[in-house]
Amino acid sequence: MNRASIRCFSLVLWLGIAIPGLALSPEVPLKWATLEQWEAIRNYPGGGTYCIFQSRDGYLWFGTEKGLIRYDGIDFEQFNNRTTEVFRVNDVMDIEETSDGSFWVATQDGLIRNQGGRFRRYGTGDGLPHNDIRQLIVDNRGVLWVGTRGGLCRLEGQHFKAIVLSDVDPKSPIYDMIVRPAGGLWVVTGRGLFLWVDGHARLIQRRNSRFSPTCICVDADDNLWIGTISGVFCLPPEGRTVEFVPDFGSSRVNAVFLDSEDVLWVATERQGIFRRWKEKVEKMEEKDGLLSSNLTSIFEDREGSIWLGSIQGLGRFRDTTFTSLGKKNGLPHSIAFCVAATGDGSVWAGTPKGLGWIQPNGSVQTLLGGKVVLSIYPLSGHELLVGTESSGMFSLKWRHGKETSQCLVSGIRKIYAIGKGEDGIIWIGTLQGLYQLKGGKLGP
Repeated sequence: MNRASIRCFSLVLWLGIAIPGLALSPEVPLKWATLEQWEAIRNYPGGGTYCIFQSRDGYLWFGTEKGLIRYDGIDFEQFNNRTTEVFRVNDVMDIEETSDGSFWVATQDGLIRNQGGRFRRYGTGDGLPHNDIRQLIVDNRGVLWVGTRGGLCRLEGQHFKAIVLSDVDPKSPIYDMIVRPAGGLWVVTGRGLFLWVDGHARLIQRRNSRFSPTCICVDADDNLWIGTISGVFCLPPEGRTVEFVPDFGSSRVNAVFLDSEDVLWVATERQGIFRRWKEKVEKMEEKDGLLSSNLTSIFEDREGSIWLGSIQGLGRFRDTTFTSLGKKNGLPHSIAFCVAATGDGSVWAGTPKGLGWIQPNGSVQTLLGGKVVLSIYPLSGHELLVGTESSGMFSLKWRHGKETSQCLVSGIRKIYAIGKGEDGIIWIGTLQGLYQLKGGKLGP
């Protein structure tokens, strides 16, 4: 048989491998999700981001060290003491919206209210315990609660009424608040964790050297998740004491958040972001592609995207039809010459630095390291033929996470395509022409 010269084309993706159908789901590894980021020194005016909020009209708002930022999906608009007179300082710590249409902004020097385009600043003269405002929340009855550096209060009419949680330390700073599904509020203060119900406060857990809370959230089963300066604790619905949860390390926790899928997110000061779903815990930090491992806030918008605030800017995990995977996701290289899927759910990528194996559980492994892989052909659910640039053709078999490889053909360069006929003959397309492998023997 004369050699037939063939031309073989392989897909080269300079930005990685595009895999259809990969969306932001707890079943998909976090490092595969589409991550967009806005860096403070380049394309984001806000700097460090303390809080994230979506108003009823759909705008996203970011409280930052450089003021209040509004995002319409395309552009950022900045409000601070240079653009808006009512701002005395630029640090925006929290944002809320009440049923009367008022938009509330917590700053480190007063509480700002925007109602119908009219701005007003509230301070200690209006009943606030302190001008340094840290937390805002609207309870089940629509009442606005305000946590300050000098204690807790709530809005009554046009003035604020101080709420005393503890006679021992009535002006303890408020670090976080959350509405309790059964009624009342959970409140984190400088003294510890409090529960406010029916006009009365109860100290649930006193702050001590082991338990120093910073933030809280509650899940669908009424478990209270508590971030502290040394990791995460949990208080079960009927529990009397908090329990340490070792899954999230021991770094300071700046935010804990439950999304609409009841997935727990934990933002830390040094270890990046954690995501926990059905006892599975994932971690992502700066070395994995985040702008910073020091995260400050977490939020889910109405489209289901997860937003992350950090000291370096802003990030968003979102649903997309295509997701780019490359070296940062564990592949041997970000250029892929060929891609194949096998029946066990694995995805294989031929790269200039070896064969990337993306396993069904999301883990990534490199095989045939250092070899330029130009072609892949699945023979069965657990066997591949792999063509290389200068090392010939290999048979690769795997099962239960273990693999073996064997060189079937050597001395042939630039294997661009591999196929198998109905008669069992293996066809090999190269720069020199077409070969066939039959009964273990290579021929033209």
